[in-house]
Amino acid sequence: LAEDQLLRDKVRVINGKYTQADFDELQASASDLYKATSKNGSIDMVSPNDTGDQLIIYAKPVTDSINKAFQKKFGNKVVIQRPITYNFGLDQRKLAPTNK
Repeated sequence: LAEDQLLRDKVRVINGKYTQADFDELQASASDLYKATSKNGSIDMVSPNDTGDQLIIYAKPVTDSINKAFQKKFGNKVVIQRPITYNFGLDQRKLAPTNK
């Protein structure tokens, strides 16, 4: 993969504790749990961590009760957290290019 530029930029290889099939099962089960605990929530992204021993779910909203439900069902196998967002404030609009 290292020799193929296209694959190097698009494929992520992890030697970890779980297989892709394991992550697929965890993702399906975690999605069902999230839907059951957050009626109006949405999952933005799901990805294994860099060491391949944990599934990270980025969703909103994430409440204490949702965190507790995930911890109870999955232990450390699955972590749910809010997506990372950046708020630069209104002053950042001054830095945007203008069409003058």
